[in-house]
Amino acid sequence: MNISDLTLVVAAGGRSTRMGRDKRFLPLAGENLLARTLRRGRDAGFAAIVLAAEEARSDLTVLAEEFGAVLVTDETPAQGPAAALAAGLSAAKTEWSLVLSGDMPFYDFALVRELLPEAAGETQVVLPTLLGYWQPLAALYRRDAGAVFAAAIACGDRKLGIILRDLSVRELPLTADAGLFFNVNTPAAYRLALGRLANEGRARPILSIAASASGTGKTTFIERLIPLLAAHGVRTAVIKSDSHGFQLDT
Repeated sequence: MNISDLTLVVAAGGRSTRMGRDKRFLPLAGENLLARTLRRGRDAGFAAIVLAAEEARSDLTVLAEEFGAVLVTDETPAQGPAAALAAGLSAAKTEWSLVLSGDMPFYDFALVRELLPEAAGETQVVLPTLLGYWQPLAALYRRDAGAVFAAAIACGDRKLGIILRDLSVRELPLTADAGLFFNVNTPAAYRLALGRLANEGRARPILSIAASASGTGKTTFIERLIPLLAAHGVRTAVIKSDSHGFQLDT
């Protein structure tokens, strides 16, 4: 089995309560966040793409058509990712699907190759873990797992951690870059995503370290960070600013 045997289910509910506005359409390097996920998924070569949202909207329909996705909506509103899993897996045309949160702009689809060998036997979910944390919205799900999510919602359960207990789960620890699972779910996270994208286009990336007051350990942090970067072959130049004013030595 390879990626062309999978359906990509993009979970993009739309409530965005922590962002304060619809994060799916936040601009990122010339396209919106959801379009970036759909485009990269299309380019990865999945057999099909399912866009799972809480409700149908014309802008979502346009996006789905642009990237060859099937738009499905939650049967029961306000049930979070569990509803997206239920609806998305129900619409999947393949036995296995990668379910991915629509707000992970840096996810590397090459990681799927590490999950595929575990999608066998009685396993219903191949659940990657990173630093001991589950990544249920970047996991492989067998199609019949969708019915378990639907049944749980009908019983009043919507938390993924609880529902996963009723499934045959194979956990797979990963050693990937934690940034690949970065979620854009708050204004601060959005600013970080913009900064990372800007750095990707720079010959020399910029890392800014700031705090609201003196004595919080900025310099100590930098002194400890530089040797770690050097161990990875990264040459570092440091420019230190000071809120109290200083004379710049040119």
